[in-house]
Amino acid sequence: MKRAIVLGGGGAKGSYQIGVWKALRKLKIKYNIVTGTSVGALNGVFFVQNDYFKAKKLWKKMDFELIFDKADLEKFNNIKNSKDLILMFGSNFLKQGGMNIENLENLAKINFNARKFFNSKKDFGIITFNATKLKPCTLKKENLTKDNLRNYVIASASCFPFFKMKKIDKEKYIDGGLIDNIPINLAIELGAEEIIAIDLKAPGIVQEVPKKYQKHITYIKPHNDIGHFLNFNKEQAKRNIKFGYNDTLKVFNKLEGIHYTFKKKELAKLTNKYKQEFINLLEQTLNNNKKKTNNIIDKIIIDLCEKRVFGIIEKDINKLFVESIEYLAKCLNVEETKIYRYKNFNKTIKKNFKKIKNQVNIENIETAEFNDFENSKKIIIKFNQLLLENNTTAINNLAITYPRELLATIYLHIISR
Repeated sequence: MKRAIVLGGGGAKGSYQIGVWKALRKLKIKYNIVTGTSVGALNGVFFVQNDYFKAKKLWKKMDFELIFDKADLEKFNNIKNSKDLILMFGSNFLKQGGMNIENLENLAKINFNARKFFNSKKDFGIITFNATKLKPCTLKKENLTKDNLRNYVIASASCFPFFKMKKIDKEKYIDGGLIDNIPINLAIELGAEEIIAIDLKAPGIVQEVPKKYQKHITYIKPHNDIGHFLNFNKEQAKRNIKFGYNDTLKVFNKLEGIHYTFKKKELAKLTNKYKQEFINLLEQTLNNNKKKTNNIIDKIIIDLCEKRVFGIIEKDINKLFVESIEYLAKCLNVEETKIYRYKNFNKTIKKNFKKIKNQVNIENIETAEFNDFENSKKIIIKFNQLLLENNTTAINNLAITYPRELLATIYLHIISR
């Protein structure tokens, strides 16, 4: 059975694919075909050459200064957020038609090995777009030569308008993401019967795959923030490699978790140990207040709170339980790239909470925005204080607006007492 690795486009996010490769090597998963778009085309050459260590070394030093010139580097050093990053690239497009890709071409020249590539038994295909003729351009290994390999791979990765168009034989080419950012259909065309597709969740068009092939596709995609596709940063790249490794082993049931990663069976141990106590304490916290009051307004508030909290729980208690403890960990700055046993995970949560609660001011938590983890810290600290005081009235009032924070704090309260 022929297996294909399909490498989606995503610029600076491409380091994630090296982490996936690391996991595939550990799992001893072989492949016969590689297809790629944009950065997936670049990484794909390494996959065909079987140059894992060379690719990892390159990505671990993949910084802005490695691929752009000094003038652009000075601008990059003043970048504060994604908006500034887009504005910088946009300004370059208006002034000179996009970022210069000469350094990127030099990296390809140094690291691509035509002999290894063409001697490899692995087939290869990439997608780019001919901007001169306004039509897609699909290139298979049989269409490539040692003289044009680098040019067409760079063409596939020329993310216009952020990068300059790539000129080949008087015609201009741009990023293949305009046509198909995850070239699964190309892999099928090359004879793939089983496909592992790495989706970097980056901008681009994705072509629909015929239904009869969909059951043969395994998707690997990031559940954590792997950075902006234009932000080339070696520290983020190192994190992305770890995320790619963890996510792949989760997909193949060797590790567990969603945003965080646990050794096999550790989540089951954690769930068996704490889930029922979690449910009991939650019910007790919400129901205690109902028994204490005859005030109609208070009863309405309690009912609203129960609908918000228990409405969430009824969907899938096991999934919600894991989501709640991971949300707590995220709010408390628990490192996302590590692989945990549940006891170490709990120990880290308690250690981080102890540190954070002495540093955070919990005033004005009513102004917190949804998914603002800095404000969520305040809310969790407040909920914990109210639980210790057994102030169920205040808990109910606050839980109407912040049910996720209450669920997270319930878990924190259980493992802390």
